[in-house]
Amino acid sequence: MADPPHLAVDPSVPFPVAALLRTHHPLLLEVRRGRVPDKGGADRPLAIFTGTVLLVTAVVGGPVALLSMLGVIGVCGLLWWLAGDPEQRDLQRRLRSAYAHADRFVLPEDLDEQCGSLLARAQRAVRAVLSSAVHREGLLDTIDNDQTLPEEVWQVAVRLADLSARRAAHFKIVGADPHPLIAEAVRPYDLAIETATASLTARVAALEAYAEQAVEADRCFEARRKLAELEELTPEYERLLAETAPDTLAVSQIARMSTHAAAVEQVFRASIAEARKAGTHLLSVTAA
Repeated sequence: MADPPHLAVDPSVPFPVAALLRTHHPLLLEVRRGRVPDKGGADRPLAIFTGTVLLVTAVVGGPVALLSMLGVIGVCGLLWWLAGDPEQRDLQRRLRSAYAHADRFVLPEDLDEQCGSLLARAQRAVRAVLSSAVHREGLLDTIDNDQTLPEEVWQVAVRLADLSARRAAHFKIVGADPHPLIAEAVRPYDLAIETATASLTARVAALEAYAEQAVEADRCFEARRKLAELEELTPEYERLLAETAPDTLAVSQIARMSTHAAAVEQVFRASIAEARKAGTHLLSVTAA
């Protein structure tokens, strides 16, 4: 069974905020459903009253009385804050952060089934590239994967969320089986949704093609690594052949080793070239 989509967060969000968003999925759902944080600070009537008291104190008692009154108000404010529920304060802090960044994340619940599947495929492809050995070794230098790929997933997620919302609204208006009188009239609107879906599908397919090339390059990279280890032991194999076989056989065996090594090297370089080509194609699809 394929992995479901998971939360997509704008890569430009500061790390502490992104970490909070990634670890508080139920809170994000509440924000999506319309929950707003409590108003912070004093309400308007209290602020007006406090300002009036301070003004009267300054006029009647002068600067000394004003400072004394500010001290009293400060102590009262501190006592009021200490009397509050720490867990509730922390909840409101997290809720305010999620609310302030409501347009910087896409939940799986924001997507319909088809769009959720596309996002899952994109996220799976990016994980494959970023976890590959050839990426870690800096061999896929066509694009800056660490920067470009998370941004690519984010852009795809935003467009998929928009497409899901538009598709839901379209279905609510038109229905599953529109009357023949309007079926032809709504066809251009259907076509707009189909075109957007096809475009996003192609964009995800380009990511998957890049991931497939990276995985294939990884296999060749591993084969090349193992062959390099064997090449270091070539003198031992030469000694073994020299001791157990005629010289002519030893020469042909050693030549065959070198030929296979060169072939693996060629395959590895070709796989890296294909991966880079896939990366270049990904950029062209993204820009389209």
